[in-house]
Amino acid sequence: MAFEPNKNIKQALQGSEFKKENINQDLVIPSKVQSERENKKNYTFTLKPSVRKQLKMLAKQQGYNSDSQFLSDLIESIKK
Repeated sequence: MAFEPNKNIKQALQGSEFKKENINQDLVIPSKVQSERENKKNYTFTLKPSVRKQLKMLAKQQGYNSDSQFLSDLIESIKK
């Protein structure tokens, strides 16, 4: 599935294959704000190139310089 930046993100993700069972449909993507600091540890995982592009684009749209910080904040917002 190719991602088109001019489409609504929700529409682009509707056809994705991953399960959305426990994810809140009203998910709010976090904007960059100062948060509590926690020690970080490096992890290695793989992503499809198209997903990596989407991650980078979403992070930039939300004002993040770091894709990993954006992903971390996004996961933190889901578990609340």
